[in-house]
Amino acid sequence: MSNVLAVKLYIANKKMNHLNILSTSIGRFLSIVFVSFLASSPSVAQTGICPGADVDISVQNMSFDPAALVVDVGTTIGWVNYGGFHDVNGVNSSITGLPFPNPETFALGSMNGTAEGVCLGTHTFTLPGVYFYDCTTYGHAASGMVANVTVIATVPGCMDPLACNFDITATEDDMSCVYADLGYDCDGNCLIDLDEDGICETCLDYENIVVDCECEFMDPATITVPFIDIDEENCIYTLDCYCECINDTDGDGICDENEISGCMNMSACNYNANATDDDENCLFIGDACDDGDPDTLGDVIDADCECVGTPQNKVDDLTPLSVFIYPNPASNYITVDFGNFEGSNTTVKMYDSASKLVFQKQSSTTTSIDVSAYAKGVYTLEISTTEKVLRSQVVVE
Repeated sequence: MSNVLAVKLYIANKKMNHLNILSTSIGRFLSIVFVSFLASSPSVAQTGICPGADVDISVQNMSFDPAALVVDVGTTIGWVNYGGFHDVNGVNSSITGLPFPNPETFALGSMNGTAEGVCLGTHTFTLPGVYFYDCTTYGHAASGMVANVTVIATVPGCMDPLACNFDITATEDDMSCVYADLGYDCDGNCLIDLDEDGICETCLDYENIVVDCECEFMDPATITVPFIDIDEENCIYTLDCYCECINDTDGDGICDENEISGCMNMSACNYNANATDDDENCLFIGDACDDGDPDTLGDVIDADCECVGTPQNKVDDLTPLSVFIYPNPASNYITVDFGNFEGSNTTVKMYDSASKLVFQKQSSTTTSIDVSAYAKGVYTLEISTTEKVLRSQVVVE
């Protein structure tokens, strides 16, 4: 359940981040609306005293009214003097003597005003920016007769802060707004993709399902590995899981503790259908084997997958009257004295404990066998003619 809570918190954080972005964007939008309102609302009505003026500014009583005005580019402003001797100076500050940082200079000459109003002149603002000006006569500027005009250029663009192409500088909506698809941001990225499958989650609420695999209970050799599965169409959140081996040396998905060693080749005589780990000890028809019978030779796996050998005439011991073998045990050489077999065409063979032929020679005289390189153990020495076969055990140490 802790994983489910974590996911819910993740979703909540995502939503909060989206609301924060929306809040910031709305704030910027309201600022634009406020500026646009000032730009579209004349501070004083047209009086007709200054011909061609879109807006009139009243000049009287040591002040310009309004002292701060916002207009669009191309607006013509007229200054009407209702009393006193005044002018309009947008060149150099009468207080500091320094040039005003205006986009362009403007100035209207001094003139006495009347109660009916006298037009000092007009100026058309064609460049956007902030224009400062004052009255130069009789130290009026130092007494507070200063003002400014802010000229805003008309900027077409998208004015919806929720749109992908929102333009904070736009002053006129041109209906060009473009919006992201549901569940995605403006760059095409998922806003919420809990299972990281590349499909955005658009559900506002989910049905939660938790699966308990009980891996450790069912098989102590495994652990539970959780993962998230999201059904975007039906708004179902599933905390699913699977079992994974704690130890799996060969990476075959079967835990080391559960491996069964054996022959996994179905063509082999000793095939083990339950084996999960091949022991590379498969036996096939024709392979050498040991049938456990010392009176047979050439033991092999037959067509019935049985280990069988070829029966031979049996002689229990090589008596002193027939053949002499010495030394026994031996570590370097074994000498075979044929005795009664001397002069006969005799075959000498030597087999290891697995009935594998390790030495063979035909001779009619005493024969030496080099056993210095043989593994220690018990070997079977066979001496045969066309009439009989004699065997004896020898030890290599």
